[in-house]
Amino acid sequence: MKNKDKTKEKPSDEFAKKTLLEEAFKESEEKFRGLVETTSDWIWEVDENAVYTYISPKIRDILGYEPEEVIGKTPFDLMSPNEAKRVADIFNPIVTSQKSFKELENTTLHKDGHLVVLETSGVPIININGNFCGYRGIDRDITERKKAEEALQASEERLRMTISQVPAILWTTDTELKFTASTGAGLDALGLKADQVVGMTLFEYLQTDDPENFAIKAYRQAVKGNIANYEFEWKGRFFDCHVKSLKNKDGSIIGTIGFALDITDRKKAEEALKESEDKFRNAINMAGLMAYDYHIGSGELFLFGSTKKTIGYTEKEMVGNVADIWEKMVHPDDRKRAYDLLDKVMETGERYDSEYRVKHKDGSYVFVEDHGAFVFDENRKPYRLLGTVININEKRTAEEELQKAHDELELHVKERTLELQEKNIALKVLLKQREEDKNDLEQNILSNIKSLIQPYIMKLKRNNSNIEDVAYLNIIESNLEDIISPFSQKLSSKYMMFTSKEIEIANLIKEGKKDKEIMEIMNIAFDTVKGHRKNIRKKLGIHGKGTNLRNKLLSM
Repeated sequence: MKNKDKTKEKPSDEFAKKTLLEEAFKESEEKFRGLVETTSDWIWEVDENAVYTYISPKIRDILGYEPEEVIGKTPFDLMSPNEAKRVADIFNPIVTSQKSFKELENTTLHKDGHLVVLETSGVPIININGNFCGYRGIDRDITERKKAEEALQASEERLRMTISQVPAILWTTDTELKFTASTGAGLDALGLKADQVVGMTLFEYLQTDDPENFAIKAYRQAVKGNIANYEFEWKGRFFDCHVKSLKNKDGSIIGTIGFALDITDRKKAEEALKESEDKFRNAINMAGLMAYDYHIGSGELFLFGSTKKTIGYTEKEMVGNVADIWEKMVHPDDRKRAYDLLDKVMETGERYDSEYRVKHKDGSYVFVEDHGAFVFDENRKPYRLLGTVININEKRTAEEELQKAHDELELHVKERTLELQEKNIALKVLLKQREEDKNDLEQNILSNIKSLIQPYIMKLKRNNSNIEDVAYLNIIESNLEDIISPFSQKLSSKYMMFTSKEIEIANLIKEGKKDKEIMEIMNIAFDTVKGHRKNIRKKLGIHGKGTNLRNKLLSM
C-alpha cells in the first residue's frame, strides 16, 4: 500500500520539477534577453558554417539592419571582398582548432554604405554530445575609438616628425632624475643619439653633485608638481627649457618630462641685433640725432638717441609712447603744415622731409629737421615710419645771420655798382670826347698838310729845275707822308670799299677841295675826277640823291 502510494506520487514530482525548470529557464531567458537588449554590444550566434542563427536587436544601432535581415548570412557577406578575405584568413584556422578568440578587429559595411570598425570576440558552442556546433559571441563598435587612436597616432607621428626635424630635445626622467627616454634633432648638436643617456642620472650627465645647481633645482620643482622654465647653456649651445611633472593614469607623479628648443641661432641673431642696435644708437648719438619709430596703425611714437641735445629731455623722460606729447610740442603755427605733409606722404609712400619748430624743455621753441622713410608690408602699404630729428636752431641762426650779412653786402655792392656805373658813364663821356678831339686833331693835321703844304710842294717840284732842290722837296714830301701815314690809315679803314685813287679824292673832297683843285693837285684830267666822284657816290649809296658828298664823308 505504501509502495503504491509512492508510485502515485512520482508523476506529480516530475511535473513539479519540470515546472520549476521551465520557470527557471524562462527567468533565465528573460534575464538573458534583458541583458542582450540593454548591452551596447551586438550578440550573435553562428553555426559551424559561420552562418548567423541568432542576432540581437543591437545590430540596428550598429549596422542599421533588422536582425531578420542578417539571419542566414555570414559575417563575410557584410564586408568588402578584400576585408572578407583578410578576416577569413585569420578566422578559418581558429574555427579549425575550435578555439575561443578575442578582440578580432574587422571592418564591416553599414547598411547605408559607410564603414564600421568592429571588435569581435567569441567562444565555440559544443553540444551535449561534445560536437562543435558553431560560435557564440559579441561585436563591439570601436569606430570612434579607432578614429581617436588614428588621430592620436597621427598627432604622435607629427610630433615625432617635428621633434626629428626641429632643433629640439624631448626627454623623460624618473623621480630620481634618471633619464628614461630622450629623442629629437637637437641631440645632434650635443653629439648624442636618441636614448643614449637613458639610465644616466641628471647629475652624471651634467657632471655635478651640487644639489643647488639651477638645472637640478628645476627638476626637483617639477617632481613636486611645479613647472620650471629656464635658459640653459651647454656645450656651446643655448636651449630654452621647459620641465614639468610626468604623471601616470592615476595622476601620480612618476618622474619629469622636459622639452628644450635649441635657440643658439636666435641668441646669436639677438646678440648681432643688439650689437647692431648699439652701433646704430652710438652713431645716432655721435651725430647728435634723435631717432623715432612711428607705428602708423596704432599711432604710437617712440623716441631714442640724442633727445637731450635735440629737445632738452633725456631719453628716460621720453620713454614709451609719446605721440600725444610730441604733437603738443610742435609749434601751433607749424603743426598743421607738418601733420598735413605726414598724411600726404603716408598715402604716396614718399620720404617725409619737413622743417618745423618744437618746444624745448626750457620753454623756448627750436627749429628741427625731420627726415623719415616708410616701411612697407607685402601689399606695399606703409605701416611704420622710421626717421631722425636734428636740432638746427644754431644752424638756422647762423643762416639768418649769414643771410643778413649777405643782404647788407648785396645792398652795398648795388650802391657801389651804381656809383661806379655813374663814374664809368662820366669816364666814357670824357674818353669819347677825348677820342673825338684826337680824331679832330688828326683830321686837322692831315687836312692842313694835304691842303696847305703838299700842294705847294708839288708846285715847287713842277716849277723847279734844280735837281738838289727837287731832292730836298722829295725828302720833305716823304717825311710828311710818314707823319700823316697813321692818320691816313684810320681814314682808309673807313673807305675799304674805295680804290686808292678814290680814297685820295675822298680825302680831298672831305677837305673841301673843288674838282679843279683836285685835278691840279693829283695832276689828272677833269673828267677823271668827275668819274671817281661818281663811283664814290655809288659805293656810298647816294648816287642820284641830293645828299651832299662832303657831309656824308665827314659823317663817316
